[in-house]
Parts: sequence; structure tokens; C-alpha cells
Amino acid sequence: MSNTTVLIHVGTCFGDDDSPTKAVLRLSLATDTGILSEAGKPISIDGGINPGWISRYVKSNSGHVVYIGLEDDPGTAQAFELDGSNLKPLGSPLSSEGRHPCYCQLDTSGKWLFAANYSSGTVSVLPVQQDGSLGKPTDSKTLEGPLQADLQDRQEASHAHCIIPHPTNKFVVACDLGLSKVFVFGFDAERGLLSNDDGTRHLTMPADAGCRHCCWDATGETLFVVNELNYTLTAASFDVETGILKEVRSVYLLRDGDKADRAHHRGASDIALHPNGNFVYVGCRSPSPGVICILQVQGKGKDCQLSVVGHESTRGEVPRNFKLIRDGTWFVVGNQEGKNVVSYAVNSNNGMLEFKSEISTAPYKACNIASPDALNA
Repeated sequence: MSNTTVLIHVGTCFGDDDSPTKAVLRLSLATDTGILSEAGKPISIDGGINPGWISRYVKSNSGHVVYIGLEDDPGTAQAFELDGSNLKPLGSPLSSEGRHPCYCQLDTSGKWLFAANYSSGTVSVLPVQQDGSLGKPTDSKTLEGPLQADLQDRQEASHAHCIIPHPTNKFVVACDLGLSKVFVFGFDAERGLLSNDDGTRHLTMPADAGCRHCCWDATGETLFVVNELNYTLTAASFDVETGILKEVRSVYLLRDGDKADRAHHRGASDIALHPNGNFVYVGCRSPSPGVICILQVQGKGKDCQLSVVGHESTRGEVPRNFKLIRDGTWFVVGNQEGKNVVSYAVNSNNGMLEFKSEISTAPYKACNIASPDALNA
């Protein structure tokens, strides 16, 4: 891509009638207008099915490498080298140590890949080799905890939904939707090992919350947690010495009159923090069309304050994932059931989004937005 265009890859999953997919779509975003356009034919991921999550891109000797979770049973992850707008496989798909890896992310050094396996409630660590390909997993953990009989509609088992490193790379946090808990692991970046020495580090949310995705502020003192099933955003303080995570406050995300829906693909979805640290964006999938809830952030850690300042239509059903592009200038969202991708300009002063363009992804469902120029992965 050029200085005036940004490459966007769109991961797909959940084909019509839940049939498997193999496609990663190619789009471009014009950075002077915010207009989306096609950038080539869909890429076929031949080593697996349902390329539903794409990690952040890392620089390599030859360009960029990216890692994709292939949501199958058993699940796998695979490395790909960026070749223009194409993705060339690096090595073979390797086990994610579980079923249906719905999230994968690199540590801060780019030497380890973390995977969260939804159906098995497990998280794992895979080494990144010198050529960018993946090695066999070095560790995995099963997320465990009590379940409630009256929440079996969605929380009948552990469901690992997200795993990200702390900015210091000394800790890793994992969100579990089934257990409504954020697990805190110590991380040995020399050997690729996770440790859970003290269960008091973990953050237990209300049983019906359904922790889904999370992100850190720049200081690593605040973790923002999206709770899919009760439609709240939680700000939690983090002690960088002890690794203890504590809830500070939670804010309801929906507008008056919106119905909170616990059904699959209908709860709160993704999260992104603007690089200025003043605004956080959360996807809401139960309204029709979906909306992005915009919240203002003030303070950090135990002093963090959250307030809803607006909602913006996503112009499609079920906004599953989105990215802030080019220092937070642009916002790109994928609507899973709307089968479209939509772009917005971001007002960094008040956090508001201004619609710019939309493009159809039919027959594919847009499940993940990725870009070498993305800020949140």
C-alpha cells in the first residue's frame, strides 16, 4: 500500500448456516478520504478453516508477519508473511491446545503467541521462531471455576475469549465468558511459561457478566473489560508489583430502550482505547443496526472514571470487531451479520465518529478487522 492507502484484512468465520469458511478479505482505506475499496480477491487459507482472528502485525526481515487463529476442533494457529496485500503461509498450522481459538495475540516482544480457545476453556503459549513461523506450544492452562445452574444458556462451561499481555510483559490476563472472571497469570518470557501462583490476583465479576474482551491503558495501571452478557464496561486497577486486579467501577453500555440480549452473537463485543487515552469504544450487538458505545475516560487505576458520551450506528447487524487506524484518525468496523465493513473519521477532541463509507463483504461475514496500521489488535 502507499502513503495514502492502508491495507485492511478481514477475517471471516460463521458462514451461512454456520458452514466453515477459508477466506481472508482484502480491502484498502484511503487515508485522505476514509473511503474503503476492494484490494484484491479473497485469500484462501488452505491450512485450516474459519480464520476468525488475526493478530497484530510484526516487522520481520522481509516485511511483516501476522498470526491467525483457525477456529476449528481441534484448533490451530498459523503464521503468514505479508506479500503486498497477500498472505503467504510460514510453516504449518500448529495446535492451539484447545478447541476453537477465537483470539490470539503476541507478547510485547513479538517472540510468543498467546491463544484463547473458546470451546475448551484453555489458553496457550506458542513460540515465534527466527523465520517468523510458530513452534510447538510451550504451555497451556485450563481456566476453571464454579458455574451457576440458572445461567446455563450461555455459561454452561468455561469459555476463554481473550488473552493479552501486560505492557511490562511480566503478566498475562485472560477473559473467561463462562466463568465471568479475568485470570491473571505471571509470564516467563524466557521460557514461554504461564504461572498462577496466587488465585487472589484474579478479578471475579458478577456471575451473569460474561467477560469477553479487554485492553490496557498506556500505563498498565488500568484494565478495561467488556462484559458481553450484562452489557457493562468495567474499569479495573492493576498493581504492577503484585499482579492483583481489582474492580473500580462498571458502566452500562446500552441506550434507553435498547434490549440486552444474552443470545450468541448479540451481547457486547469488542473494545478499543483511543491513543490519547481519553475515549474508549465498545461494540453493542443487540440493537438493530448495531452501535458503538463511546465512553470518556478520566484518571487511571483506582481513580479511573468512565462516562458514556455517545452512540454511533454501525450501519449493519452484529458489529463483532473493529480497529483504530493511523494514530486513531480512522475507525473501521466489521458487521458479522450485516456482511459489511464500515469506516469513520474520529474526532480526537470529543471521541465522536463520522461515517465515511461502507463496503459489502457478502457472501462472507466480517468477523475480524486487521491492518499493519491498526492500533488495537
